[in-house]
Order: sequence, then C-alpha cells, then structure tokens
Amino acid sequence: MSDETIDVCVIGSGFGGSVAAFNLSQAGRRVLVLEKGYRWGYSGDAKRFQQSQCLSYLTQLFDVHMGYGFLSDRAAVVLTGKGVGGGSLVYSSVCFRPPAEVFETRDDGRRIWPEPISNDELDKGYAYVRERLNVTSLLWQSEDPADHWKLVPKKDWVFARCVYNFLKQENAPEPETSCNPVDVALQQCVNSGWCTTGCVFARKQSLMMNYVPAAEQLGAEFRTECSVEKIETRRGGGYKIVYKRSGEIRTRTVVAELVVLSAGAIGTPEILLRSKGRLTGQLRLSDHVGKHLSMGGDNILFGIVSEQALPDPARLPPGAAAELETYKGKIIGTTCDYFWRHPELHSPPDDTDPPKFIYQPIMALPIGPAALLGVPGETRERSLYGVNHKQVMKQYGSRMISVGVMGIDGDDGSVELVAGIPTVRWRAGLKTTRMHEAAKRMFHSVLESFPGGKALKSWDELREDQFTLHPSGSCRMGEDARYGVVNADGQVFHNEGGLYEGLYVMDVSVLSSPPGGNTSYVTAAIAERASRKLAGLPY
Repeated sequence: MSDETIDVCVIGSGFGGSVAAFNLSQAGRRVLVLEKGYRWGYSGDAKRFQQSQCLSYLTQLFDVHMGYGFLSDRAAVVLTGKGVGGGSLVYSSVCFRPPAEVFETRDDGRRIWPEPISNDELDKGYAYVRERLNVTSLLWQSEDPADHWKLVPKKDWVFARCVYNFLKQENAPEPETSCNPVDVALQQCVNSGWCTTGCVFARKQSLMMNYVPAAEQLGAEFRTECSVEKIETRRGGGYKIVYKRSGEIRTRTVVAELVVLSAGAIGTPEILLRSKGRLTGQLRLSDHVGKHLSMGGDNILFGIVSEQALPDPARLPPGAAAELETYKGKIIGTTCDYFWRHPELHSPPDDTDPPKFIYQPIMALPIGPAALLGVPGETRERSLYGVNHKQVMKQYGSRMISVGVMGIDGDDGSVELVAGIPTVRWRAGLKTTRMHEAAKRMFHSVLESFPGGKALKSWDELREDQFTLHPSGSCRMGEDARYGVVNADGQVFHNEGGLYEGLYVMDVSVLSSPPGGNTSYVTAAIAERASRKLAGLPY
C-alpha cells in the first residue's frame, strides 16, 4: 500500500496546531491535522460536554502524564487537554499577556529568548488571536444589564478586598491597582463554573468554535483518534509520519513536505524522542529535547476569609455579582500581579532575583478547604463527606476561598521515555521553592489582614507532589542547538548545525521561559507569528 501524501501534516490541534492549520490553509496548502483525542462539540457526531467530574469522562477529555520518585515519595502530574481544540477544551478562557520582562529572561548573562521574540514583536500575534477568539475584558461593575455577564464573581471581590486591606496596613503604594479583571475568550457567560470540564452552554470560545471550523472551510482535514509514534526523514525530501488509529494494531503512514508538531509540552518531546537517533531516517536533534520543563509555578492555596471581608450586598456597585459564592461563577475573574511588581513586600531589598508570581482566585468546589478545616472544638477526623463536612459548610459557607498561584519557576522538570512511555521528572530547585514560599507567606498576610481570616495548608504542603495545568518549555526556542530545540520561527535544529527544512514546532513547548501566568494566549500569538511567516502571509 502506498503512503498517503499531503502538503502539510500538523500533529495536534491545540493553541499551536489549530492556528497553524488555519494559516497554512489560507496559503492554499493541503493540510491534514492528526489529533489524538475525540471531536467535541454541540452538533453532529461530536461528543457532548458534561457537567461531570466522573473519572471515565475526565479521562476522555484530559491526558494525564506523570512520574513518580520512589526515593522521594513524590509524584509529578501534568494534565493537558485531549481532543480537537486541545487545551482550549479545558482552559479557563483567560487571555493572559506576559509582562514584557519575561522575554528578557537571562541565564549566565545571556538572553534566553532568541531574537527577535519580544513583547513588541508579538503585538500583531495577540491582535490576530484576540479577534479570532472574540476576547473581551471583564468588569468590576456595570449599570448596563447587557454587560452583567462580564462582571467578575464575588470570590474576586472578596480576595481583592483582602489584598487592598493588607496593602493599606503596610502603607504600600497604589493599593487600588493590586487586582484587575482579566481578559477572557467568553461570550454571554452564564457563570455555571464548569469551564474546565468543557462548557456545555457553548459560551467559552474554544478553538473548535473559531480556528478549527475556519481551517476546515479552507479544506483542512482534522483526523481524530490518531496517535503519532514517530517522524522519519525521507531521501527525496519531506517526512514520513508514522501513526496509529484507535483500535488498530497496524501503523499507518502519511508523507508530507512540511510537518508542524503541536502535540503540547509532553506530547511533542515524546514524539521527537521516539524519532531521535543516528540511523538513516532518524532525526539528529538538540540535547535540549524534553529538558527545561516548567510547571508554570502552579500551586493552589486554600483559606477562610474574614466575615469583614465579605461585601455588604446593599453597598455593592450596580450589577455586581453579590449572589455568587466564592466557589461559583467564572473559573477566574481577576489577576493580582501586585507582588510581582513590588517584590520589596516579600523579599530583602538586596535580592537581585526576587520571586515573581501572581494570584488568581479560582472557582473550586469547597471540598478541599472543608476537608482541611474540620470543626473547631471537634476531635473527630476531618472528612470530605458526612456530618463533619456538613458542619464545616454550615459554619464557613461562602467564606472558603481557593487561590491559584502561577509564576516564574526554575524549569526544573523533564520529559523522558521510560519503557516507551513519556514520564515526567521533577525536582523543585531553589528558585521554584523560593517562589512558592514567598507566595504562601504573602497569602497568609493577605487573608489575616482582617480578623478571622485564615490560610490553610497549600497543595504542596499536603503531599509535596507537583502538578500543573500550565506546562511549557520542553522544546524551547534558542539561538542554536546548543541552547534550544527550535529557532525563533519554530524551525527544528539539527544537532550538528543548521536547521531541518520543513520541520517545525508550534505549541507551548517552545516557550523559552515560563510566562508567569496562563499559557494559551502567548502560545497562540507565537503560533500566529510563526505560521503566518511560514505560509507567506502578512504579519
């Protein structure tokens, strides 16, 4: 049987792959997208999203990658989206633009991000993404009922009051700038709070609602349930992609003159590691493949806010979401980057590299903080269910809060193949540890600024495992193969110098350093820049 031949093969359909498929289709290329997961949607044969957290459903929607250290008794867990649309199926719609200084990150005096990648260079990329995803800004208040869907939830009000109160006590400058509503890819949100398991109301602007159908209208084919095993070079030029379809034993092949890898921070290095070697047809790649994996600084902090921090509904501005509890509403409504901008609050004045982190109050079911609390005066064991749990909920109710932390960690992880299985290795270094400790220290101070506020144990204090929803950097950009896997355009380096013609990576794995927050927006902007240049389109 002869190999299937196509102009472009895109592997993965997330914030890199769908963007690349659309732009290359605009240029008249015949594009085939190989996607590991299912097609999700609201019509036809697509699988339907559910307001469910049952294991069978979640394993269809998420890919779980992990590793375990037997000596340390610690696990490293990475969750990524799976299906047409990739991570956009399960993201919280936040369009976070990294601070300009992120792109100036240095190591041993050398700029890590290659020229010309910078905040200014990505301006046009963000603009393309913003238009395609219908990005809008959330609001603290609005007298126009038509804009009430844009209002931040109550949990964001509550946390912002705590931060403001703490900063006032510290006589910190401009406390009113501490928390700001985020930009989101949402339309007419109904505040159901189930964004991360797929929006059943079709309000979240997942890629299957914009980039994917636009690419398909231009002729791109999205082929689901296809797991790519490896990529081989061909003597006559181009590449052979070897993959399997779900339920089949034999492999299939497709030949393409141009390959764009967009399988994510775990999937992309997995495929490259399977393809790496020195025999004929094998790729000779940089030693950085699978290295420098960032967990995005992810951590979850739990707490109980003071009753004084709860806003009086009668005094809330017009349209404010007073009816929403701290565990309902949009997943994320605001970002607090004040402690990023003012490290003097948590670090010595002579610290030349103070920890960088942000806070984002997150919608989370109250089971976590409730299990940590117990009932004051009670000696019974804490429980997720039963009478004790009910007593906790009755006493604390909407005062429970969960806050996500993201920031600049030390790129302490790696992706390796162990018995052919992608395995995540992680050992937190000093930079990561300092960031988490500073974030926890400030969180305690913020919640306790009102009498009765209390910070509980954080995720990493419960078991010291590491988890992330925001992995990046495992095939990072660099000046050449000594420093990275791809160049500023996503083109793959040959380890003996030069570049592989027609082989690119466009996904979150190319980020040279963690962005300090949500990864989707910057990933899509980088893919817009790279794929438009590759397609010969204006940028």
